Formats: sequence, C-alpha cells, structure tokens
Amino acid sequence: MLPRFQPLPLATLQDLLRNSNEEKIALGGFRNQGACWQTFDVAESDKVAKLVRLIDFPVEEDVKGSLSQGEIRHGVYREISIIEGPLKNLQGKVIPRCHGPYAGTRTHVRYLDDTDYEEWWLFMVENAGECLHGTLLSDEDCKRITSKYHALHKAGVLHCDVEIRHWFRTPSGDIRLINFDRAKSVGFLFIIGRVSG
Repeated sequence: MLPRFQPLPLATLQDLLRNSNEEKIALGGFRNQGACWQTFDVAESDKVAKLVRLIDFPVEEDVKGSLSQGEIRHGVYREISIIEGPLKNLQGKVIPRCHGPYAGTRTHVRYLDDTDYEEWWLFMVENAGECLHGTLLSDEDCKRITSKYHALHKAGVLHCDVEIRHWFRTPSGDIRLINFDRAKSVGFLFIIGRVSG
C-alpha cells in the first residue's frame, strides 16, 4: 500500500487521520541522508523529495545516540516553520524553492485488532544543483556564499550547521543553501562588522 500524503503545514497525527486529500508522488533514486531527512529524486520532475519516516527512529533516545521520534518531529517542525516563515521570501534566491510540506500516514495491521499508523513527512524542493563539496571555490563563490548567509541573518535566521555539504551550485551558477533542521529563528540580528565588496 502506498503512503497517503496530505498538504498540511504542521499537523498532529489526529489531523492526518481525518484529512482525505490525497496526492500520489513517485519517488525516484536515493540521493542522500541527513540527521532527519532522506532525500530522493521525484520521478518525472526537477524536484527533490525530503522524506522522514518516524518509525525509523526510536520512541526514546537510545544508547547509540540516535535521535528520538520526538526530537525528529521537533526538527522537522522547526525546519518547516523557518522555511515557510522568515525564509519564505528567500526561496528561489538563497534557498531552494519549496513545495509542500506534505504529511502522511500508512496503516499497518499488526494483529487482528491492533492497527498502527506510520507517520511520514515529505517536503519537496527544487533541485538545487550540484553540491560544492570537493570543489575548489573561487573568490566569487566565497562572496556569494557569504552574501547568502548575510541574507539569512537579515531574515533573523541562524543556519547552525555551516558546512560545505550544504552549499549547492544551480545550473545557472548561483548558490543555494540547504538543510535547516538545526536552524534557529532569532528575530532581528545585529550584525557587527563590515562586508567587503
């Protein structure tokens, strides 16, 4: 049985069970995996799907240090609220344009009268291009990347996971920043210093 996905910004499991808007999304090849999300190509599309299945995580934090379902849910909520909130106007310029989020459930019947609901979250984003990891960055690239972070800070958001693996070059040569599951919205930031150029 394919999972059902409903366009719900931030929902509880009970909301998911009551919503009957269905949309089928065919996932293509696996791309990457982060702390919360797995990413896949979306079949017949130029988009990337970020997918999290809560069942893949322990209910409580385990001894291996794996994040709990509650921590994953919190990270997903935080990322969605930041992308759809203070970063909304930066979509397609600083961060990839976003579509969704979608939330869904899949029903599992374990025993005759024991039904379990598997909670899924899916967020589609434009394909940001190629990761800059392993790329020799020019001075112009460094200036573009710095300006993208300044735009985030001006919007009142700290990325909190500044790594080259989160920098992507679009086919047109622009830079996009990705991965906001650790980001923090802090309102207005006073930035001390001078931006050259």
